[in-house]
Amino acid sequence: MKKTLLVLFVAFVSAYGSGCATIATGKYQDIVVTSDPSGAEVTSSTGRRTITPGTLTLRRSEPCVLVARLEGHPELQRHLTRTTEGWVWGNILLGGVVGVVVDVASGSHKKIKENEVFFDFEKAQRAAEPQHTPYRPRPKEEPVQQEPTQRIEPRILGTPEPGAHSSQQRPRLVVKGIVYSERNPSALVGKDIVHEGDTISGAQVVKIRSDSVEFSFNGTTWRQSVSR
Repeated sequence: MKKTLLVLFVAFVSAYGSGCATIATGKYQDIVVTSDPSGAEVTSSTGRRTITPGTLTLRRSEPCVLVARLEGHPELQRHLTRTTEGWVWGNILLGGVVGVVVDVASGSHKKIKENEVFFDFEKAQRAAEPQHTPYRPRPKEEPVQQEPTQRIEPRILGTPEPGAHSSQQRPRLVVKGIVYSERNPSALVGKDIVHEGDTISGAQVVKIRSDSVEFSFNGTTWRQSVSR
């Protein structure tokens, strides 16, 4: 009886320890692949393909890189991380060297750390676009329209009184008031309103200033202030 129990115990330990991780997990692992936007083609370095959202069945023992492609977006890659399967430690405790050897041989001693892989194409697109400050044209300044200077045609005013002066005598002119502006100054001389360039009583109005009027007669010029 004791021999029978011993044989059964040895058989149980051998069967359980011959590949604990292999029995619990298997050689392959399913990885869920999604993306934003969806519809991306994802290819593994081992040759397997899927369209997001989809699932890739990958061998646990092989290093793997996933490449995602979507029209109009930059290509994305993800290196999958492998780690040691927890069942291996059970083999070491229960199955000894034999169980570990079986797990390593089958590739079940490793597992892929990422059960789900997400590719964010929208975020990658924004990062790839150059950041430019939007150009805002400066508003055009409207040109200041200047009023056209009114041209005053020279006039001949004031008929000299007989005997008032000869051709060599300067006429007697009385400036009674001045309306001054830079564009069109005027003055009241006697009873006439004159502008620069006018002729009154034979004398030409050369310049009208704010406080006086300059006249010219027979080559002689003089300035005359407003009479009080």
